[in-house]
Amino acid sequence: MAVGCGTKCAKSILISFNMLFWLSGGTLLVLGAWVFLDPAKAHLFHLVSASQAKRDVIYYLAYALLAIGGSILVIGFCGCCGALHERRCMIGTYVVFLLFLVAVEMGVAVITFVFREEFMEGLEARLSDQLVNKYGLDIANHYESNNVANKDFTTSVDFAQYRFNCCGMRNDSDYQQTKWWARGREKAGQAERPRNVPLTCCVLSNSETEEPWQSPQPKQEQACQDDNPRVHERLRYKQGCLLELVLWFRRESTVLVACCTSIAGLQLLGVVLSLCLCRNIAEDASA
Repeated sequence: MAVGCGTKCAKSILISFNMLFWLSGGTLLVLGAWVFLDPAKAHLFHLVSASQAKRDVIYYLAYALLAIGGSILVIGFCGCCGALHERRCMIGTYVVFLLFLVAVEMGVAVITFVFREEFMEGLEARLSDQLVNKYGLDIANHYESNNVANKDFTTSVDFAQYRFNCCGMRNDSDYQQTKWWARGREKAGQAERPRNVPLTCCVLSNSETEEPWQSPQPKQEQACQDDNPRVHERLRYKQGCLLELVLWFRRESTVLVACCTSIAGLQLLGVVLSLCLCRNIAEDASA
C-alpha cells in the first residue's frame, strides 16, 4: 500500500504517543503498589475513615489503579500494532478502549472529589471521642484480621504523632481527658510516675530507625513527661495532629484527582491522533 506523507506523520506521532501512554500506565501501577506498601496511607486513612467500609476504599482504589495501569499497557500495545500495520479495525478498538478508560478515570476523580468532604465531616469530634475512649485500650486487639486496614486506633495515632511531630488532636493536653490517662494513674505505684502523654509525643532518639512509632525511645523521657512546660519545652510536641491530618488527606486526594484527569486528557489526545490516522489511511486507500 502506498503510504502518504500524512499517514506516515500520523503513524509516527501515534507510536510516539504510545510511549508516553505506556509511561502513564507504569506510573499508575507504581501508585497502586505504593498504596499497599506505604504504611502511612493505611495508618492515616484509618484515622480519617469513619467506618470499616470507608477504610477499605483505599484498597479498592489501589486495585483500581493497578487494573487501569495494566490495561493501559495492553491497550497501548494494541494501538502500536494497529498503527504499524495500518489496521483501522485495531485502531478503532484502541479508540473504544481509550474512551472507556477516560470514563473510568474521570469517574474515580469525580468520586474522590465529591466524597472528600464527606470523609472530613465531623472528623474533629469523631477523633476526639475516639482518643478519649479508645487510645491505649485497643492494643490487645492489635490486628482484628489479616487485613492491614484493621490496625488499631492506638497504632494509627502513634504513627500520626511520629509522622507529623504532633500530640493529641487539638494539643498535648487532650490526653488529660482520656481513659488512658486515668487508667495510668490507677495502675501507677508510688515509685512509678504515670505518663502525661504517649512516648510518640516526645522527641525521639530512634526516629531514624525502622518503624520507631512501634517502640519509641524519647531523648529525655522524664523531662518530656514533666508537668512543667518549661521543663518539657523542646522535648514534647505541643501542636495537635488534626490540622496536619486534614492537610495530608486533602493533598493526597488532590494528587489523585490531578493524576486521573491528566491521564484522561492524555488519552483524549490519543483518541484524536488515532482518528486522524484512520482518516489518512482511508484517504490513501481511496487514492
